[in-house]
Amino acid sequence: MSNPKTKDEIKAHKDESLSSLSDFLNKLIESEIPSDPKRADLISYWLKDFQQYISQEKSFDESKRNVLSPGTIMGYNAIVRQISDLFLKKISMILLLLMCR
Repeated sequence: MSNPKTKDEIKAHKDESLSSLSDFLNKLIESEIPSDPKRADLISYWLKDFQQYISQEKSFDESKRNVLSPGTIMGYNAIVRQISDLFLKKISMILLLLMCR
């Protein structure tokens, strides 16, 4: 693990990362390949959703979750597996896109 960074170093790293991502998305948007603008749009949706998820994570109130009855875990497990698969596919897609840049 790297050494702890100062707030200024973290801000510089954030600015560099966002600039790189913005340049990449702009290239996809302006691409002549018909599927690239849609890819940029999907990545943008994913990033927005992920940011909202992370923002709400600290305020999550576990006491408000549903009480499960016997047998419901199987149904939820299938849903969670599908969501996990989609999430991993999105992460993989973003990483591949950034590596191919």
